[in-house]
Amino acid sequence: MFDPKSMIDALVAYGALEIDALDADSGEVIYKFTEKLRDVFPALYDEISDQIYKGAMSLWEKKLVDVNLLDEKPSVALTNFGSHRENWGSLSEGELSMMNTLMKNSGEGR
Repeated sequence: MFDPKSMIDALVAYGALEIDALDADSGEVIYKFTEKLRDVFPALYDEISDQIYKGAMSLWEKKLVDVNLLDEKPSVALTNFGSHRENWGSLSEGELSMMNTLMKNSGEGR
């Protein structure tokens, strides 16, 4: 049986995952992937990359983010429209999570 805790521990030990913050509401640890994930677990890296790409494109279609895929380091940034939470009403749970992360990283909190 798959044990998520063991997987997290292994990814942290290999340097493919690191602690990012604590969730203010739940107190749970929030992790972020590092570039080492590509080497340590390529299939997971590909899956996460695909999910991020699909999420970003969906938010871009809704005019909530600007996406720049042409740079060496592609970027996703909130649009003015997207920086207002009242415009997020129709978002899925995954899209909301991505928007909250972008909002946190942009330093905005409207």
